[in-house]
Amino acid sequence: VIMMIVDGLRFDYLLEYEDIDHSDRLKAHKFHQLNQAIYQDPEKFVVLRTLSDFPTLSIMRTPCMMTGNVPQKANIVTAFGALSAKEDSIPHQLKLENKTSYFSGDPVLLNYFPQYLISETHVEAFDIRNDHVDDITHAYIKKKIKDNDFDFLLTHLLRIDHMGHAYSLDSQSIPDAINDVDQLIMEIIRTIDDDTMLIFGGDHGMTVGGNHGGDSLQETNTAIVAYYKKGFMKY
Repeated sequence: VIMMIVDGLRFDYLLEYEDIDHSDRLKAHKFHQLNQAIYQDPEKFVVLRTLSDFPTLSIMRTPCMMTGNVPQKANIVTAFGALSAKEDSIPHQLKLENKTSYFSGDPVLLNYFPQYLISETHVEAFDIRNDHVDDITHAYIKKKIKDNDFDFLLTHLLRIDHMGHAYSLDSQSIPDAINDVDQLIMEIIRTIDDDTMLIFGGDHGMTVGGNHGGDSLQETNTAIVAYYKKGFMKY
């Protein structure tokens, strides 16, 4: 399984769906290639609209995606050095089954699950104007797919979130960042084997001004998507 957390992923980036802000300004903010693939092969995708709980902060939301629980609010004050998770989690269960779990991206998740995730890269996550912040992780994903030596590959992509914070959603930096992730997803879809599943989703959304943390529709509406070449059984 390859699982990507796409920081700042709004649901209306995914589909040809009226954007949350009902604004013509954001219509170009779409995963265009992925959108086309979903409509061409719907049996291979599961697309779910999800709502992030308040507060919509990565330090709270990203561990939730691994544990299913809301972490202690005290962890907000440890955003630059998150506390190790004590509860059950996906990485913990994989470790019990002697599966290998690798990680690349924002180091916050490494601080939560240091005993379960193998990290072979170092990402500088705090420069929000760095539009190459995901380059190391992109290259690592491609390498692991080529080597085919993992059971679980967890990554946390930051560029969409960083560009929103730095320049707002009105800037060209956002569609450029979306296109970057769109191309990566399509390359993964083309190169993974029939037994590998891709799952990606957002930890929160973002306001047009480039903020999150609150409970507005812009901040809480995100998504989770799964892709499997063999297809899913639909009910």
